[in-house]
Amino acid sequence: MPEFRKVTPDEFDTAVKAFCVEDEHEFLESRYLDGNKNVIAKVVRYLDEDGELKPEADLLVASTIAGTVP
Repeated sequence: MPEFRKVTPDEFDTAVKAFCVEDEHEFLESRYLDGNKNVIAKVVRYLDEDGELKPEADLLVASTIAGTVP
C-alpha cells in the first residue's frame, strides 16, 4: 500500500489531472486511480462528534508521484 502525503489544492488538482484515469467515491473517501488501478490520490473526509460531515478534508497524493508533478 503506497504512502500518501498532504498537499495543497493546486498540487492535488495537478496530480489528478496528470495521472488519473478513473475515480471511486465513498462517503468519507474518494480515490483517484491511474491506468494500472493504483491509487495516486485521495480525499479523506471526517465526521464531527455528532456524526456530521466536517467542512474540511485532507487532500493526499501518493508519495511515489508527489515530487513528479509539474
